[in-house]
Amino acid sequence: MYIMKKNIGNCDQNEFSQNKAINTVNIAVAMDEAFCFYYEDNLRMLEKCGAKLQYFSPLYDTKLPKDCDAMLLGGGYPELYARELSKNVSMLNAIKKAFRAGMPTVAECGGFMYLHTYIHNICDDTDEQNKADEQNKADTQYNTDTQNDVSVSWLVGALDGGCHFKGKLVRFGYIELAEKHSNFLPPNEKIKAHEFHYYDSTDNGADCIATKPATGRSYDCVISHDNYWLGFPHLYYPSNPHFAESLVRKAYEYRRNKNGKLL
Repeated sequence: MYIMKKNIGNCDQNEFSQNKAINTVNIAVAMDEAFCFYYEDNLRMLEKCGAKLQYFSPLYDTKLPKDCDAMLLGGGYPELYARELSKNVSMLNAIKKAFRAGMPTVAECGGFMYLHTYIHNICDDTDEQNKADEQNKADTQYNTDTQNDVSVSWLVGALDGGCHFKGKLVRFGYIELAEKHSNFLPPNEKIKAHEFHYYDSTDNGADCIATKPATGRSYDCVISHDNYWLGFPHLYYPSNPHFAESLVRKAYEYRRNKNGKLL
């Protein structure tokens, strides 16, 4: 397992983060051969903000951890284990059900890929396919040719569309992310991240603006809404601790609403 270490920052010391004993929530963290890339600082920051981390394996477990209030699907190599992941139908269904029920979810890179309907592992970076988004979207239809394609593995299906191998780096390097509409970050604030992926999605999202500090070049990415943040960038929470606190707060609100009462 590859967990990067840096110096951890602090969550805001407000009433929520100070009352961790009362507000402890359970965050299910995907951790196995297919999902193994995490900044250790991110995990420790979630704990400092009041989260108990419940590790589970999308490869080997058949259900999410008991009483989990949020999901964290980190980076890794789902493309290398796509066949095994696709055979674990019980877990695929559990994650899809939880996501559609509104469980707060953060999915980065490999975790983002896992939530798609399929992964296509043969390089398809041709001019003909790149020029038509409609063609990519058509791949999501359950036509006979695609279903029988041995290079396609069917995954969670929480997101329409799929991820395609491009045979070269699609994105690489450090970026800063700002949400167009505040969901996980305060308005006009940014969080640092990096990208490194050879796959591309039929829908990378357009809810954030990524800016490369070195060049100033920017582009749209990430699917960010009230209860989920999904995209290729690997975030570094200590660069903006509000992100970690937002995830824990959303998990608490989900738990409270699920139980129908204040905890």
